[in-house]
Amino acid sequence: MKKIILSIFLLTPSISLAQTVLTMIGKIKEIIGALYPLVLSIAIVYLAWQIIQYTIKGKGKDALDGIIWGIIGIAVIVGIQALANVLLDTFNISSSASL
Repeated sequence: MKKIILSIFLLTPSISLAQTVLTMIGKIKEIIGALYPLVLSIAIVYLAWQIIQYTIKGKGKDALDGIIWGIIGIAVIVGIQALANVLLDTFNISSSASL
């Protein structure tokens, strides 16, 4: 009987920890989901600003470098979001994670 009670006490934290980890991953997904449009819009505004600077100032190297970095930044942001969605869908993790 003591072994059964001891087993229950030892397994209970791992079950509650698994619930906590899944809930935490779901919350992180919600936060990233909320920040994604903001970060992407900042990158798009930066790219648009660099294009405007390139057209106004002429063919300056600084503005051209800014355009290239803006495109790279947008590609990285979209790629990270796509990779995160693939991983979350693969492991069936949702923001309302429940066991």
